[in-house]
Amino acid sequence: MNGLYAAARLAVFGSIALLTACADLPHTAPQPGDAILTGRLSVRYRLAPASADESASMHFEWNAHPGVVHIHLVDPLGQSIATIDCDADHARMITRDGQRYDAQSPEALTRQALGWELPVRKLAAWLDGHAGDGRVPVAGDDGSTRLVEDGWQITYPDGSAAGAPHRLFLSYSDPDRSVEIRIVIDERGVS
Repeated sequence: MNGLYAAARLAVFGSIALLTACADLPHTAPQPGDAILTGRLSVRYRLAPASADESASMHFEWNAHPGVVHIHLVDPLGQSIATIDCDADHARMITRDGQRYDAQSPEALTRQALGWELPVRKLAAWLDGHAGDGRVPVAGDDGSTRLVEDGWQITYPDGSAAGAPHRLFLSYSDPDRSVEIRIVIDERGVS
């Protein structure tokens, strides 16, 4: 039943209203030099110590230009789930059914709307294979490389994260909740 609940929750909270405008966080067309990534992510999370794990899978498009990140989430059947636009001071998510969520950070926004945290502010660096402060991953005994930042453990299973990793695993756990996110990058580009 929890899996069905998680799927229904994701469908409700993850739907997109592509025609809805964002007045103070406009989504702009890709600009020259913007980083664009497409890929897939799966998440498994637990919201409370006694609760059961929930999970979801989706495709994403990540478009970043200086100071602004736009993320488009799509379900495995190709239906839009949510758009997230964020800058240094504000984050907004709009769902397919027109629901709008606002928060001061994308992390708070995703916790509020999806039930799990997507660490957007640090993820930009992790997707490029390094920590937010420029540190590089440390080699593990199993051939992977790892970082730890802000309570998150970032693992690059292919061993080399430098420049353009294709896969990364994120995990976060504290007494109240846990989140595991697996990301596969299908395509990287610059507009």
